Amino acid sequence: FSMYFMNFDLEVGEAVNLFGGTGYMKITGKEKVAGIQGFVCEFREKKKGPLLSRWVINPDLALPLKTENFEKKEDKENEVRLTSKIELQKYSQ
Repeated sequence: FSMYFMNFDLEVGEAVNLFGGTGYMKITGKEKVAGIQGFVCEFREKKKGPLLSRWVINPDLALPLKTENFEKKEDKENEVRLTSKIELQKYSQ
């Protein structure tokens, strides 16, 4: 992740087309995970599409501080449910 995201200016409100136009990421805020500040990045297939993934990223670290994956509910166009979550619990240098 750090190699990919170091090419972007990470600021709250920034939006980027990712992976050759196959997705859209917007930085929606900041969050502390395990005492480390990171940027909250939301990934969607389209700008107004349902949320597919949310990452908390610190560009100085190789892996996300937190990753949440979602899937669309079958009956609902823009409603999603959380399918997995991985979160750093402790960090030491």
